[in-house]
Amino acid sequence: YVFAKLIKNLLEKGLYKDCKEKIADYIDDKVIWADEYLKLCHNRPLSRFNEIIELFNTIVDEVKDPQVLNEIYEYVGDAHRLLGDLDNAYSYYLKVIETTKEKERIQRCFLSMYNYLDVKYVQGYINTAKSEMEKLLPELEKEGDNYKLCKANRLLANIAYQSGDNDLARRHYMKAYELAKLANRPLTQAESLESIAKTYVGYDNELAMEYINQSKEIAKKFSFYEILAKTYYPEATIYLSEGNYEKALEIALVGEKLNLDINYLTGTARMRRYVARAYLGLGKYDLAIEYAKKSIDGYRKGKTYPISRLKSYIVLLKSAKALNKLNEYVNYDNVNDIYYQEMPNASKYLQEIKEILGALI
Repeated sequence: YVFAKLIKNLLEKGLYKDCKEKIADYIDDKVIWADEYLKLCHNRPLSRFNEIIELFNTIVDEVKDPQVLNEIYEYVGDAHRLLGDLDNAYSYYLKVIETTKEKERIQRCFLSMYNYLDVKYVQGYINTAKSEMEKLLPELEKEGDNYKLCKANRLLANIAYQSGDNDLARRHYMKAYELAKLANRPLTQAESLESIAKTYVGYDNELAMEYINQSKEIAKKFSFYEILAKTYYPEATIYLSEGNYEKALEIALVGEKLNLDINYLTGTARMRRYVARAYLGLGKYDLAIEYAKKSIDGYRKGKTYPISRLKSYIVLLKSAKALNKLNEYVNYDNVNDIYYQEMPNASKYLQEIKEILGALI
């Protein structure tokens, strides 16, 4: 139980050494695998995911206290999610929620509730995630926990951004950043700064770069490698928006490598779309097709971000059309198996796909 509580603080505050020493005081023979979990959270070594899950399951068998059991279920869910297994992650988060009394959920299992809704969001159930989080806001505001309010605002910001409402997204991201500072959560500060940056891309690129650099500074200081990798998304997009495809390609390839190094599957898929877009802009259509296919495959494998998957398909089709090879790729991705009913801006991407394919559909 102490281990679970201390890990939760470590991940946001970067207090690795201090936390590890405290764990050693309480769980003497568990320090080895506790250490592995900390490394997992920072570096995502895929070879150790299943081992970590097995170790958690060993603890589950020994725990009788329901609240402690829920703490462990939450981490099992996190491990599955880092592995890219969203369905299993979802089931563990749901298990925590269902075994907690409704009136105690905000206090006792908010992070599982947040992660549960975030999984819904990344799988395309945007309206559902938005509606459920908005229902929680009054109680969260009444409780006044800055970190929980920060997380709630981040989810609402992500939903607004995916829906194409940059102004609303920016307001939520700004609020999340201020709340993260109050809660002393540098990871979420860095994450929010990167998110604020992307809302300025194409509107004020100079300001976007300022936020990107601030995010990178915090991420490097605390070794938040996933956040550092994320900063290359808006940076590449800046150069794409300016038509500087050579620089966009340079940044996107660095970002792809960083995401691969930490085994961040969704991040790799996203970065590969930017590589494909840069190659498309440079007229290197075969390479654009190669990377667009890899991007689509990544999103399809992870069952994440349906809108992003549609965008990658559009890059693939545009590149194929430039080479008069549309017939070869018309069925590469089946848009009919993508859940996009809850995404307000899906129709414009579907219409663009229809226009590119023309008489082929």
